Amino acid sequence: MARDLRGTGIASAFENFFDSICIGNDGDSEIQKLELSDSGILSYDVWVRHRQVTTVHIPFNGNKNITTYSLTTHATGEVDPRNPDPSKVQFGVDTPFGTITINLVELLQAIATML
Repeated sequence: MARDLRGTGIASAFENFFDSICIGNDGDSEIQKLELSDSGILSYDVWVRHRQVTTVHIPFNGNKNITTYSLTTHATGEVDPRNPDPSKVQFGVDTPFGTITINLVELLQAIATML
């Protein structure tokens, strides 16, 4: 049976990592799934939202917030944090400005010390 890791220090590390790759001034990430199987495989599904909000002044109507862009993508996968497969620790995340390549090696090294 898989152990749900949401709400743990591992989830905080995951969320901080994915928050740091968000593009825009209002981007964030949300963990949908973070589980550790009995065999030590970590499964994750993270929503990554890239969002830019701009405040504009409209004469005689005050300030209004305008969303310049908003794009949500998923980062999903399964990996063994103690012995990561190199082909499973690197993937692309779509952003409004193209795809960025993410490498999970440092995150997995930190997580392996928590397990």
